[in-house]
Amino acid sequence: MFVAEYRNTMRNAKSKFRERDNRQTVRLAELRRIQAAQRLAIQEQNRILEETIKAQKAEIRRVIQQGNAALARFHQAALMDQHCNTLEDIVRRICRATGITLTDIRSGRRSRHIAFARQAIFYWACRTTRRSLPEIGRYFERDHTTVLHGKREYPKKRALMGRHLRSLDR
Repeated sequence: MFVAEYRNTMRNAKSKFRERDNRQTVRLAELRRIQAAQRLAIQEQNRILEETIKAQKAEIRRVIQQGNAALARFHQAALMDQHCNTLEDIVRRICRATGITLTDIRSGRRSRHIAFARQAIFYWACRTTRRSLPEIGRYFERDHTTVLHGKREYPKKRALMGRHLRSLDR
């Protein structure tokens, strides 16, 4: 009798273990399916991000080309008319060449294209006018060190674009 009871007990135990193993197998398969779906979703997100980055790079290239063309027009006009000796003339010409308003130039905005135009104004104002750095800074409600930084950075940025300007000593 003891043997029969032992066997029945083991059968019940084995069947319970099998049920638990089957449940774990089903859960494991479900987890694997979820992981595969998550991998596909991540791959799709990566593809979308790569496409977005490519589009943004193309837009940046287009904006840079437009800026180069506008500044080339400004430099050509400056070469043709060397008598651009007032700060207002310089500001007007660069605003016209870049399509940026005087309000944007004098504002606190620090967008690349606005900062670049502002630095161009600083460079050309130092080069062609007799105004001091503090005077130029006051016109734009900025410190003279900002003007100094802008006039030093502008030739470097133009050099990166393939144009070389002389640096200013003062």
